[in-house]
Amino acid sequence: MDADADIERVTTVILDAADPPEYGVMASSALRLRRHIDEEAPRVKNTAKDLLRVDDPRRVAVEKSADEAIYRAQELSLGDGLDSAFTYCRSLARIVRELRGHRQKLDQLPDSASRLGGHPADGDPSARPPRASAAST
Repeated sequence: MDADADIERVTTVILDAADPPEYGVMASSALRLRRHIDEEAPRVKNTAKDLLRVDDPRRVAVEKSADEAIYRAQELSLGDGLDSAFTYCRSLARIVRELRGHRQKLDQLPDSASRLGGHPADGDPSARPPRASAAST
């Protein structure tokens, strides 16, 4: 089973559960979801930086989502009790789906249109089209 299919299976188990699974299932699911987020969030964020202008709202949304994902995966925990663990796992699973949605949208962007023609990723002046001078207008 490939990694994407495995993480989707874990995500589905957590999000489709009407009642909390046993604590061990949630602990192992949380670990797998955290590992995935630790790899995927920086990758999605860097892709957005490479493809989109610094002021592009899509880039801002990806960066915000990735930062929140990393924070939740690294700074928060299962907490005390079954309900707390279930809530935390569900939040991680939703984050994984959100990151996947961002990745899919970024994968649809044509690289050349995003990087050329006056769309510098980080405001690189050399990538901007030349300004029209007052004499040429």
